[in-house]
Amino acid sequence: MKIYGIAFIKNGVKFDFPFKESLLSMVDLVDKIYINVGLSDDTTLKEVKKIPKVEIIEVDWDDRRSDGGHILSDMTNIAIKKMREEIQDESAWAVYLQSDEVLHEDDLPIIKEDLQKAQDQGCDVLRFRYMHFWQKNDRIAIGKRWYPQEIRAFKVNSPILSHGDAQTFENWNKAYESDAHIWHYGHVRDERAYRAKLDQMSKYYQRGLRHYRKKFQAWFKDTFFGEKTMTFYGDHPEVMRMRVANQGGYPDGPAIASLRLTGNFDRFSSKLLTKINTPRLITSNSNTEATTRTVNTDKFKLHKSLSPICREWTEDFKLIIELSRKGIGFRKR
Repeated sequence: MKIYGIAFIKNGVKFDFPFKESLLSMVDLVDKIYINVGLSDDTTLKEVKKIPKVEIIEVDWDDRRSDGGHILSDMTNIAIKKMREEIQDESAWAVYLQSDEVLHEDDLPIIKEDLQKAQDQGCDVLRFRYMHFWQKNDRIAIGKRWYPQEIRAFKVNSPILSHGDAQTFENWNKAYESDAHIWHYGHVRDERAYRAKLDQMSKYYQRGLRHYRKKFQAWFKDTFFGEKTMTFYGDHPEVMRMRVANQGGYPDGPAIASLRLTGNFDRFSSKLLTKINTPRLITSNSNTEATTRTVNTDKFKLHKSLSPICREWTEDFKLIIELSRKGIGFRKR
């Protein structure tokens, strides 16, 4: 199966998008990345040219189109159209990432496997789970407003197109639900660049939201800044580790001297257990050995986000959240 990437970006440096990390996160997954690069006021084009496997479509975006963010789907569809002009493979798929979305290297085999399953089951889109980081790299938004899953892969040979403000897609028939995650870092960036980005987004959304530009940031603050969040100490994607550290965060979560897991811990992957940031992990229901902390894995407090459409989290993700809640982190192995 051939897999291709779709992306778009404009003024990525100016607005502090992690666009380089986003593109690099799918280099090992795809054969080529089709990216729409809007004419920018910075070095975005120069930086994109450094990324392997990219085919650049340079476009002068019409920033005057301020109708609910439709310019974003228009720009996405330009890249999709270019891909379809070159690729007619019946079995080919495309993976789409916005410029603040990143894949974890551990999920790449899962994505490949799920794309094949989707193909075999007659599905034409793949829906990923989401993690929305909010203001910090160790806080995830779990409120009702945040989409817990979204389409981020689709069959190339299909009528499927980006829709609305490019959050989702249209003209699809059947979705395969993947447990791979999209790591969304759009709300963790340099504060000045973040505010400039909000101002730019207000131009894209002005008419669709029926707000004047000057009211957009006030609306955004009222809508999102009281957001429900939770602690997340999982290990960030390899391509994001330097950026997370430069932002004052910790690519690896807090360590603990020793930890005992009790309960039915056999349901967790061995790979995840080896990532727990402790030199001494005991998976046993006996209390014969003293440890710094004991966690009963049969009594998790959280099972899903507050969104009514959220699928229940995987057992591995529940463990990450439970240990994070108790101040215990994960690391690279």
